[in-house]
Amino acid sequence: MNWYDSLPTADTQVPCGSGSHTVRWEAGQLTLPSHPDAEAELVLAALGGDKPACVAIAETWARHTADLGVLATGPRCVADWVSVSREETEQQRTGLPPVLSSGVSGISVARSGAVSRRVTRPGLGSGLASALGSGMAETLRREQQRLELLELLALGAALQFRLSGAVCAAWAGPDRADERAGHRPELA
Repeated sequence: MNWYDSLPTADTQVPCGSGSHTVRWEAGQLTLPSHPDAEAELVLAALGGDKPACVAIAETWARHTADLGVLATGPRCVADWVSVSREETEQQRTGLPPVLSSGVSGISVARSGAVSRRVTRPGLGSGLASALGSGMAETLRREQQRLELLELLALGAALQFRLSGAVCAAWAGPDRADERAGHRPELA
């Protein structure tokens, strides 16, 4: 028996293009009924086309199915849920401090719906610039990860619980036994 066998299908609507589309969790998988060929859409996006918001959500979901931050932030039982709206997550994204949205020393900054850009701050010595750059890159990575998690939690209580289940399942296997010992607080 799989961990998800007792859970019914869960749907939510997400803004995508000029309308809204269904994102469905069923039998342990997130699916996109409005995007039957999501792979082709990813190829088109890689070639310079727009990536549909639904496809971006599915990619974000896949990146977080083993993220222990989900267990620290999200629900741990069916009665537990986190109240986050899409409006709040967008507000968080647009409200980033200038230092997080401008970058240092050639750091790529990706914003929702925007093209990545490379920016530099002239006049810094290469050692200082690289030290600031690596610190800034880590800050940006963590902020992006936090915003992605909030976007997933904004999908609603049913999908929050299923994402938590996916994380637990990812860490429950015998192949992660050694790693689990080092992450006891997050798993407790």
